[in-house]
Amino acid sequence: MQYWKALVLSAFLFPAMAVAQQAEEEGAEQEMFLTSLDDEQMLANNLLGSPVHAQITGVHEEEMGAPDQPGMAAGEDTVGTVDDVVLGLDGEVIGIVVGVGGFLGIGERDVAIAWEEIDVQADPERPGAYVVRTDLDRQTLEDAPEFHHERNGIF
Repeated sequence: MQYWKALVLSAFLFPAMAVAQQAEEEGAEQEMFLTSLDDEQMLANNLLGSPVHAQITGVHEEEMGAPDQPGMAAGEDTVGTVDDVVLGLDGEVIGIVVGVGGFLGIGERDVAIAWEEIDVQADPERPGAYVVRTDLDRQTLEDAPEFHHERNGIF
């Protein structure tokens, strides 16, 4: 009799355990793979080429007034565009590389701005695009040390 009870009990428990294991595997798979972006995420590719707006201060104060470009607030100046994103080996975003100075790309040089110094916002004029803002001004960015792309022996 004990044999039959064990057999019947296992017939009911085995499918339940299989369903539980399958649900657990699906849950692990959902954590392992992303299927879409949530509201607080973006693709780095969408950030590349975004305009970088700096504060107008000091010698540029006379330029303050109504902004000339869409998505730009009064008192801002476009100083360049996002050329690259700097990532740590752990995947943490360290900063962005911005091409500043020059004219039409001639004389431009790369400056890296720490992620904490920028604010990324959706561009109200262009769906799916972004605007990067910083409290740094044009002169500070143009005087900033140039960012060198070599890896300094990491790889």
